Amino acid sequence: MSGLDDAGVVDAITQTPEGEVVLIISHDRPWTDSEDELSRLGEKINNYAFFVLDEGFALAYPDAVEQPKRVQVDCVSPPTPQVAELLTQAEAAFAA
Repeated sequence: MSGLDDAGVVDAITQTPEGEVVLIISHDRPWTDSEDELSRLGEKINNYAFFVLDEGFALAYPDAVEQPKRVQVDCVSPPTPQVAELLTQAEAAFAA
């Protein structure tokens, strides 16, 4: 998986038994709260949003266009407070 090292790649996509589409960001290192790490996470989240809102998702997964979607961050350590704040902000933006 690409993780934060490649913001332009969707790391994984799966679908729950209920039909919800889950777009997964993989982070295989402990969080450091560095400016670079937070910037790359923000960029990755934004790219996932653009993928879903733009025609990229619809072209790749036409049968799932109408299904609910969410972004999930899979990581090896719990998010630090700064990372958690960024994820909370992203969640609020997606809800809007």
